This record gives sequence, structure tokens and C-alpha cells, in this order.
Amino acid sequence: MLLGAGTGIAALAGDAMLLAHGLFKAPLFLVTGTVDHATGSRDVRRLSGLARALPGTAVAALLAAASMAAVPPTLGFVGKEAAFAAFLAEGGPRGYAVLAGIVAGSVLTVAYSARFLWGAFGTKPGVEPTRVAHAPGLALTGPAWACALLGIALGIGAPVVDALAAGYAETYADLGGYHLALWHGPGLPLLLSAVVLAAGLGLHAARGRVGVLAGRSPWDAQRAYERVMAGIGRVAVAVTGRLQAGSLPAYLAAILVAFVLLPGTATALAGAWPADVPLYAEAIQVPLAIVVVVSALALTRARRRFTAVLLVGMIGYGVGGLFVVDGAPDLALAQFLVETLSLVAFVLVLRRLPAHFVERRVPGRVRVPKAVLGAVAGTVVALAAVLLSAARTGPPSASAEFARLAPEGAGAYNVVSAIIVDFRALDTVGEIAVLLVAASGVASLVLATRHDRRTRRPPDRDAEPAATEGEGPA
Repeated sequence: MLLGAGTGIAALAGDAMLLAHGLFKAPLFLVTGTVDHATGSRDVRRLSGLARALPGTAVAALLAAASMAAVPPTLGFVGKEAAFAAFLAEGGPRGYAVLAGIVAGSVLTVAYSARFLWGAFGTKPGVEPTRVAHAPGLALTGPAWACALLGIALGIGAPVVDALAAGYAETYADLGGYHLALWHGPGLPLLLSAVVLAAGLGLHAARGRVGVLAGRSPWDAQRAYERVMAGIGRVAVAVTGRLQAGSLPAYLAAILVAFVLLPGTATALAGAWPADVPLYAEAIQVPLAIVVVVSALALTRARRRFTAVLLVGMIGYGVGGLFVVDGAPDLALAQFLVETLSLVAFVLVLRRLPAHFVERRVPGRVRVPKAVLGAVAGTVVALAAVLLSAARTGPPSASAEFARLAPEGAGAYNVVSAIIVDFRALDTVGEIAVLLVAASGVASLVLATRHDRRTRRPPDRDAEPAATEGEGPA
């Protein structure tokens, strides 16, 4: 929350709390494991008197819990006070609302920090002192001590953390000279820290009455969580059952509807239609566009599978031609290769399928919505392409860097070649891998076809007919 606030002081506080969290939460987990190892239990209802039996572990837990509760002079206190200062400086409804949430959460943090220490190490009336079966050694307690002590040392040496976090926080212009420090003098952040500590310790002291009130509450967080998760599961099953119906047209319709409603609506609301949109930049684009459009329209009327495959190939080759005209030979090459391999693969597969599409006539109530959805989706794609291409108001900085680095960094004077081979090498390897997989599929189909031809031999007319079951030799 602090790192997402967007202010310099909150950025400092976020860095400090991130470091403090690692230095107090890690030893508390390690202490829990140490107690479990030493006593065979970590049930706070059965533990009692461990502060005397495991004094070293208890002190390490106390130091870590103090940082979690933001007790001075720990790093947790430095970060928490910076968090208070950040939203006090922001002010306004949002700043004060977030500050109130931080204060309320911090009170609970102090309460459960004290609850952890009392539950693990306190002497409880009516509970026998816990016996220590295995005394923990330095290898087990040393890491917890190291983290806990470092949380104290960095709290006292807060300028060290401030110097580490300054590079990130200074990207914001509203630091106002604020620095992480153990002491900023009297002020509202210090007062809030005192109020949080007092309220949290008071809440822990009244844990008996708080527990009774919690038992009488009509709200149960665990039950609410379980009901919410169960409801999400039921909704997921219902949605999956209706959408994952094994129908390719249904899947495609769901994708197109989502595209039209989400990015399509956002593009229409946020984009401004450019003032000057030429119909074409080069004359050769016109016949290529006509080929693509005519092929797409003819595809909707195709009844033979082979005709449909050829029309799809023509669309792909036409788009590849547009890539060439627009100065993208790498995209064009990939488009031509994939279209060629796909065309070969389709032709080999079509040998095993009927020549015509086998389907009954689709009624108008099904055909018309599909046609409308396809037309709307295509229009949204075209509009988005125009709006997004017109959104750039200056030359891209990446292109200038590519042109500058190509001769000296890649030894190439063809910028496109330098991008493909050097700057975008992993992407190129991925494209090669895709082509390799496609070529392997085509090769397997060719080999399978040859195998079928060898195994399918014409019947021997001079051979004797096979005897049927129950008959002897002719």
C-alpha cells in the first residue's frame, strides 16, 4: 500500500517497512520452529513458562515482536512513523482515510504481537510448565538472533536505510526534505505511535473480554470466507459448464464478445479520431487490400474444403504483401512461411476428409447473430488499428537507439537485420522453433501418406478367396 501511494515519503516508508518486515517476520517464524522443536508443540494453550526454560529464544522473539509492533528504537518504528508522516503530509479525504486504516491496523498488530509473546513464553495459570525435550543450539537460534538484532541496529542507524531507499524515493518530487530517522522531534506521527502502542497493549490486556465479545458477534470471518469461496466455486462451475461446451464457434464468440466489450469500449472512449487519415500510403496497397477483402467475403460462401483453404491462404499472402509494403520484411517472411506450411498441411489433411462441408443449413436466427458479431469485431479491430497507430505523436525512442547501436553493437547497417539477429535474438529463436514444429508436422504427414500408399496394395485377383468361418478349403 505504501509503495503504491505515489508519494516520496510513502516510498521511503514502503522501503523501510519492506526491510523491517523481512527482519521481524523471519525470526518470528524461526522462533516458532524452535519452540516446536524444543517442546514438541506450538499450541499456545499448552505452552507455559518457556521464558525461563528458553530465555535466549524468548529474548530474540521479544526483539522481533517489538519491531513488528513498531516499538522504538526498531526499524519497524522508523518505517511506521514514516507511514504516518506520509499520509499526514498528503492530507485530504484519501490521505486521512488511509491514515485511519493504518492506525487501526497498527493497533491490532501491537495486540497480536503481545499475544504471540504471551502465548509462547508467558506463564499461564492452571497450565503446567512446559518441559523442554531438546535444547535448541546456536545453529537453530543464531539466524533468529541475527535478524532481530539487525532490526534494532538499522532502527538506530536509520540513515543507512534512508541512503539505500533515497534512489527510489527521489524519483518523486514531493519528499520535502523528509528523511528516515529514529527521532523527528515531537509531532503528530510520534503521538500516533504512542496511541497505537497504548491501545494495542490495552487490547491485549483485555483479551478475555474481547474474546467473549468476539464469540457473541453475529459476524464470523471464517464462515464468511468459506461461503464466499464456495460461491465462487459454484459460479465457476456454472460458467465453465456453459462456456466450455466443446464448440469452437462458441469459444470464438466468447473471445470476440470479450474483445468488443473490454478493449473495444476502452478504445472508443479514450481514443480521438485522427484529423487526417489517408486511404492508403502506397498505390500497391490497394490491390493487396482488395485481394484480402474479396477472399474474406468469398470464404463465407465457400462450400468446398479445398476452396476454403486456398482462400485462407490468399488472405495470409495478401497480409504478408502489406507487411512488405509497410517495411516489415521480417513479419512478411514469417507470414509467408507459415502460410505455405499451413497450406501444405491442410492439403495433406484434406485428402482424408470429404470434399464438401457436411452440415445442414443453419437457420437465420443462428447465422445472423454470428454475422453481426463478426462484422462488429472486425470493425472494432480496424478502428483500434487506426486509433492506436495515430496515438504516437513523435518518433519512438527505441527505434533511434536501434539505429544508433546497430553499426557499433551488432556490426550491421541493416537495422531490421540487427533487430532480428541481435537485439531480438530470443524472439527470433522462438519464431524459428514455431516454423520447425510446423515443418515437422508437415513432414510427418508426408511420411504418413507415403506409408499409406505402400501398405495399401491392390488385391491379388489370382489368389484364392479366404475361407469364411465354418468352411473348409475350397
